[in-house]
Amino acid sequence: EFRNNIRKYNSALSFTSMGVTTDLDLANAREGVYTYRIQGAVVHEVGPLRAREGEKPIFAQIYFHDPNEQVARRQEIFPDVLEEGHLRDIQAALETSNRFCQAYKN
Repeated sequence: EFRNNIRKYNSALSFTSMGVTTDLDLANAREGVYTYRIQGAVVHEVGPLRAREGEKPIFAQIYFHDPNEQVARRQEIFPDVLEEGHLRDIQAALETSNRFCQAYKN
């Protein structure tokens, strides 16, 4: 179950998102293996660190909340998919080993 949803866990726990412009002429190929190629620099833009009033936190904004709220918000992103125990374990690992996560806590 966890392995089948690993990309969803990764997305729910990420600090930023990545936007792309897709060349539909290349992505629309009917034969062969689809290859995703990046040319140039990869840049992640971080939005505001606090959600606007009335909006739910996303990405890095979630890390400013208490661990229970973090789990609840991440489960809302992918309802009925992310298991609470797995999220808590990954969050705990990030809090002890990820310098960005630690910086958001201080």
